[in-house]
Amino acid sequence: MKIQSINPANGKILKEFENFTKAKVDSAVENARDTQITWQKTTFEERAELFKRLKKVMHKRSAEILELIKEETGKMTPDCEAELYDVIDAVDYYLGEFSKVKIQNYTFNPETFPKTTAEIQYVPQGVIGLILPWNFPFYPPMVYIIPALVSGSAVVFKPSEYSTLVGLLCKELFVEASFPKDLIQILIGDEKVGKLLVKSSINKLFMIGSVEAGKDILQNFGIRPVQLELGGNSAALVLEDADLNLAAKSIAWGGTYNAGQECVSVKRVYVVKKVADKFLVKITKIVKNLRAGIDYGPYIRMEALEKVYRRIQDSRKNGAKVLCGGDKLDRNNGYWLSPSVILAKNDDIELIKKETFGNTVPVVIVKNEDEAISKANDTNYGLSNSVFSMNIKNAEEIAVKLESGLVSINETFITFPGWDHWTGWKDSGIETTESKIQQCLKKKVVSKNESGKKRSFWYPY
Repeated sequence: MKIQSINPANGKILKEFENFTKAKVDSAVENARDTQITWQKTTFEERAELFKRLKKVMHKRSAEILELIKEETGKMTPDCEAELYDVIDAVDYYLGEFSKVKIQNYTFNPETFPKTTAEIQYVPQGVIGLILPWNFPFYPPMVYIIPALVSGSAVVFKPSEYSTLVGLLCKELFVEASFPKDLIQILIGDEKVGKLLVKSSINKLFMIGSVEAGKDILQNFGIRPVQLELGGNSAALVLEDADLNLAAKSIAWGGTYNAGQECVSVKRVYVVKKVADKFLVKITKIVKNLRAGIDYGPYIRMEALEKVYRRIQDSRKNGAKVLCGGDKLDRNNGYWLSPSVILAKNDDIELIKKETFGNTVPVVIVKNEDEAISKANDTNYGLSNSVFSMNIKNAEEIAVKLESGLVSINETFITFPGWDHWTGWKDSGIETTESKIQQCLKKKVVSKNESGKKRSFWYPY
């Protein structure tokens, strides 16, 4: 079966591709490995000069990049712009982070180990594999490729089959900026090709996707470093002292941005009973007035839309009230569903219990902040949460109690430059304390005995 790139706004096929074979995957990895051997010998200054060229190329081709992201994924222009300009900023950020990486020197106890020192060195991983999703077709690939190349590694990248064209464009930009043409390899295909990459000879893998896919990778990747980001079920807590206008505006955006097709989007709202009615009026007014094709885009495929639509209908059957939206739109043969606010009787419904990748804002009324915290933590996911309260000190204390790698106060989420320090707990991934630069490097300890003498603890005892 061929891979189809489709414009989700109108259902038109943009291009068709053949799945890569195992031979093609293995060849791509070996070509990357051959190129990386030379690439790691380049100086930081030589790499920095190429990255300056890359920034110029992205600026020059910005209109083309934005149009392709929009055409292949249906994203709104402001959302596409956020991807592009965050990537441009990421170049300087990761060059700066790499410049901080220094060899560390250590001197041992001179009585026990005379004239003995050690160096802690940091060397490239080698060939880094990437398996990344369609919902951000440009941003994650680029902000993984940039630190990988800055650190001296090569990259083999399998974009989602839904965003193949953007994936190919990513490599094209680097080649135009005079990077070695085989330093980045693009694999075309579906999950079968991703599995071939997992079983190939790459040195490290970064993957963003489902929990099921992550577990499969862990079973098949062997004893090699892997970093997984596996989605989320983010909760927003609206406390009784919250600025309700701020909360409503932030959650309305955070729950429907990119048609809600984002791991960190707000998927559950717990609002304290005392302010629930006012909050519901405010957020419903905002969401009800969002405009198709201006404020929100289509779903990536009809199957994705139908999955969310079924969950909305299931919530109705379980006593939930749809305050606005949740309707299929007959719009240019595309995959459109109007954003919704849904008042649920409880959170024991599929729409809330599972990660719902859609522009729905389910709201559950709770007695107090303790119940809100308890319900927010009652999930296998642990990517992000948000707290809305004018009492910042109390909000910070709540943040400590929330079981997630990311917590935002008085906004739904925010990202570091280059999407750095993005980490989830529980089933949301393999958490890390390191920058992406550090994740693209491996540690080597080299010790030196220059005393010319044997150790006192060597044989004979």
